Amino acid sequence: MSRSIVSVRELWNEWEHGLSGGRPVKELEKQHGARWCTNGERRFFNRRRKIIDLVTTTADKMLSREAIARSAAIDAAVTRVNAVRTAHRKSLNWLSLNAETAARQLGADVAAPGKTSRTKPSTINLGITTPALPPTSTTAGSNSTVATSQTEGPARSL
Repeated sequence: MSRSIVSVRELWNEWEHGLSGGRPVKELEKQHGARWCTNGERRFFNRRRKIIDLVTTTADKMLSREAIARSAAIDAAVTRVNAVRTAHRKSLNWLSLNAETAARQLGADVAAPGKTSRTKPSTINLGITTPALPPTSTTAGSNSTVATSQTEGPARSL
Protein backbone atom coordinates (compact mmCIF):
# COMPACT_ATOMS: atom_id res chain seq x y z
CA MET A 1 0.00 0.00 0.00
CA SER A 2 1.16 3.47 -0.81
CA ARG A 3 2.19 5.74 2.04
CA SER A 4 1.80 8.82 -0.15
CA ILE A 5 -2.01 8.62 -0.12
CA VAL A 6 -3.59 11.44 1.89
CA SER A 7 -7.35 11.26 1.18
CA VAL A 8 -10.04 8.64 1.63
CA ARG A 9 -10.83 8.87 -2.10
CA GLU A 10 -7.22 7.96 -3.01
CA LEU A 11 -7.27 5.11 -0.49
CA TRP A 12 -10.53 3.77 -1.92
CA ASN A 13 -9.12 3.94 -5.47
CA GLU A 14 -6.05 1.97 -4.38
CA TRP A 15 -8.33 -0.58 -2.69
CA GLU A 16 -10.75 -0.97 -5.63
CA HIS A 17 -8.66 -0.28 -8.74
CA GLY A 18 -4.98 -0.30 -7.77
CA LEU A 19 -2.40 2.42 -8.38
CA SER A 20 -0.16 2.94 -11.40
CA GLY A 21 -1.20 -0.27 -13.10
CA GLY A 22 -0.80 -2.32 -9.92
CA ARG A 23 -3.35 -4.82 -8.68
CA PRO A 24 -6.17 -3.64 -6.41
CA VAL A 25 -5.44 -4.22 -2.73
CA LYS A 26 -8.88 -5.81 -2.38
CA GLU A 27 -7.86 -8.47 -4.90
CA LEU A 28 -4.51 -9.08 -3.18
CA GLU A 29 -6.21 -9.52 0.19
CA LYS A 30 -8.87 -11.81 -1.24
CA GLN A 31 -6.28 -14.03 -2.88
CA HIS A 32 -3.49 -13.99 -0.26
CA GLY A 33 -4.97 -12.58 2.95
CA ALA A 34 -2.50 -10.33 4.74
CA ARG A 35 0.45 -12.51 3.57
CA TRP A 36 0.98 -10.37 0.47
CA CYS A 37 2.53 -7.61 2.60
CA THR A 38 5.65 -7.84 4.72
CA ASN A 39 5.44 -7.95 8.51
CA GLY A 40 6.47 -4.30 8.74
CA GLU A 41 3.70 -3.29 6.34
CA ARG A 42 1.02 -5.42 7.98
CA ARG A 43 0.31 -2.88 10.75
CA PHE A 44 0.03 -0.13 8.14
CA PHE A 45 -2.31 -2.32 6.07
CA ASN A 46 -4.50 -3.11 9.09
CA ARG A 47 -4.82 0.59 9.92
CA ARG A 48 -5.83 1.45 6.37
CA ARG A 49 -8.23 -1.51 6.37
CA LYS A 50 -10.16 0.12 9.25
CA ILE A 51 -10.87 3.10 6.99
CA ILE A 52 -12.03 0.81 4.17
CA ASP A 53 -14.32 -0.97 6.64
CA LEU A 54 -15.66 2.40 7.79
CA VAL A 55 -16.46 3.35 4.19
CA THR A 56 -18.22 0.04 3.45
CA THR A 57 -20.18 0.11 6.72
CA THR A 58 -21.28 3.70 6.06
CA ALA A 59 -22.32 2.75 2.51
CA ASP A 60 -24.26 -0.27 3.79
CA LYS A 61 -26.13 1.94 6.27
CA MET A 62 -26.97 4.34 3.46
CA LEU A 63 -28.23 1.47 1.28
CA SER A 64 -30.49 0.23 4.07
CA ARG A 65 -32.09 3.70 4.43
CA GLU A 66 -32.16 4.91 0.83
CA ALA A 67 -32.96 3.41 -2.55
CA ILE A 68 -29.67 4.18 -4.31
CA ALA A 69 -27.15 2.19 -6.31
CA ARG A 70 -24.22 0.62 -4.45
CA SER A 71 -21.70 2.68 -6.45
CA ALA A 72 -23.51 5.89 -5.48
CA ALA A 73 -23.57 4.80 -1.83
CA ILE A 74 -19.83 4.03 -1.89
CA ASP A 75 -19.08 7.38 -3.53
CA ALA A 76 -21.17 9.24 -0.94
CA ALA A 77 -19.63 7.23 1.92
CA VAL A 78 -16.08 8.03 0.71
CA THR A 79 -16.99 11.72 0.60
CA ARG A 80 -18.59 11.66 4.07
CA VAL A 81 -15.73 9.73 5.72
CA ASN A 82 -13.21 12.13 4.19
CA ALA A 83 -15.34 15.05 5.44
CA VAL A 84 -14.98 13.76 9.01
CA ARG A 85 -11.21 13.58 8.57
CA THR A 86 -10.91 17.06 7.07
CA ALA A 87 -13.32 18.58 9.62
CA HIS A 88 -10.90 17.46 12.33
CA ARG A 89 -7.93 18.53 10.16
CA LYS A 90 -6.35 15.12 10.69
CA SER A 91 -4.56 12.42 8.70
CA LEU A 92 -5.66 9.01 7.51
CA ASN A 93 -3.70 7.54 10.41
CA TRP A 94 -5.81 9.56 12.86
CA LEU A 95 -8.96 8.36 11.09
CA SER A 96 -7.92 4.72 11.42
CA LEU A 97 -7.08 5.14 15.11
CA ASN A 98 -10.39 6.96 15.74
CA ALA A 99 -12.67 4.89 13.50
CA GLU A 100 -15.26 4.44 16.27
CA THR A 101 -15.54 8.20 16.82
CA ALA A 102 -15.87 8.77 13.08
CA ALA A 103 -18.48 6.00 12.85
CA ARG A 104 -20.59 7.68 15.53
CA GLN A 105 -20.41 10.96 13.63
CA LEU A 106 -21.46 9.16 10.46
CA GLY A 107 -24.19 7.13 12.13
CA ALA A 108 -22.42 3.86 11.30
CA ASP A 109 -21.57 1.23 13.90
CA VAL A 110 -18.12 -0.26 13.40
CA ALA A 111 -17.19 -0.82 17.05
CA ALA A 112 -16.01 -4.28 17.97
CA PRO A 113 -18.58 -6.23 20.01
CA GLY A 114 -18.28 -5.46 23.71
CA LYS A 115 -15.91 -2.53 23.12
CA THR A 116 -16.98 0.91 24.25
CA SER A 117 -15.41 4.27 23.63
CA ARG A 118 -14.76 6.92 26.28
CA THR A 119 -14.80 9.95 24.03
CA LYS A 120 -17.42 12.69 24.14
CA PRO A 121 -19.76 13.23 21.18
CA SER A 122 -18.36 15.64 18.65
CA THR A 123 -19.86 19.02 17.90
CA ILE A 124 -18.58 19.18 14.34
CA ASN A 125 -21.44 19.88 11.95
CA LEU A 126 -21.38 17.40 9.09
CA GLY A 127 -25.11 17.47 8.51
CA ILE A 128 -25.42 14.42 10.74
CA THR A 129 -27.20 14.49 14.06
CA THR A 130 -25.29 13.01 16.97
CA PRO A 131 -27.41 12.66 20.09
CA ALA A 132 -25.89 14.08 23.26
CA LEU A 133 -26.98 13.15 26.75
CA PRO A 134 -28.62 16.12 28.47
CA PRO A 135 -27.48 16.87 32.02
CA THR A 136 -29.95 15.96 34.73
CA SER A 137 -30.69 18.17 37.68
CA THR A 138 -32.29 17.58 41.05
CA THR A 139 -33.34 20.12 43.59
CA ALA A 140 -33.33 19.23 47.27
CA GLY A 141 -34.41 22.16 49.45
CA SER A 142 -32.04 25.08 49.03
CA ASN A 143 -29.14 22.87 47.86
CA SER A 144 -29.17 22.27 44.15
CA THR A 145 -27.04 19.54 42.56
CA VAL A 146 -26.43 19.18 38.86
CA ALA A 147 -25.29 15.74 37.74
CA THR A 148 -23.50 15.49 34.43
CA SER A 149 -22.58 12.50 32.34
CA GLN A 150 -19.60 10.47 33.47
CA THR A 151 -17.48 11.56 30.51
CA GLU A 152 -17.73 15.20 31.55
CA GLY A 153 -16.66 14.75 35.16
CA PRO A 154 -18.22 14.42 38.62
CA ALA A 155 -21.41 16.11 39.78
CA ARG A 156 -21.12 19.72 40.88
CA SER A 157 -22.98 21.54 43.65
CA LEU A 158 -24.39 24.96 42.90
